[in-house]
Amino acid sequence: MSWWPFGNKFSKLKREEVVGAICSLQTQEEALENGVEEKSQRINELIERGRVEPSREKKIFYAQKIKIMKEERQSEMQQALFLLYNISLLNKLKTVIDDNNFVRINKSLPLNKLLTDQKGLAVFLNKALNTKLRNEEIMTGADDVFKDIRSVYAPSSEIYGADDDSFLDVFKEAVPVSGQYARRSVSQSIEEDGAEDNKLWN
Repeated sequence: MSWWPFGNKFSKLKREEVVGAICSLQTQEEALENGVEEKSQRINELIERGRVEPSREKKIFYAQKIKIMKEERQSEMQQALFLLYNISLLNKLKTVIDDNNFVRINKSLPLNKLLTDQKGLAVFLNKALNTKLRNEEIMTGADDVFKDIRSVYAPSSEIYGADDDSFLDVFKEAVPVSGQYARRSVSQSIEEDGAEDNKLWN
């Protein structure tokens, strides 16, 4: 039960009512603002007229009129400031109503209703987390198996030539001569290979 004996008057407040009040105050404030601008222009005109007026009586008349108009302008400015502050408060109230309606509408969605069951939510989250942890352990375990098997594997040098530099000797047949590569002809290769064989047999 609410502590307020007369009930909450804001519970029945409609957004349209607040918006209507804001529009009404804005109309009044704009009228006062226009009045202030008009009086300011009129005051400036009277000041300029009084400066060039040779008659002392008219100068006094203009000065008195300027004084009255400044007092009226000051009063209208204060009223406009009051309305602006009031409009600011009503805008805050409208924002609260909008937020309340937004939450109320989204709260009624079927999926959001599930969030009210926090115990069930906790069970679901724990189950999902445990499932994630188990799958992560399976994947990291499989990765460890890959690493363990590969750590004891050494590629065959006979097949891949990974540790045998003799595979690279083929590139030594071309030697640079005056900026160009002189390659052995087929006949030169045969003669040289034959000479090597004779050395072995002699």
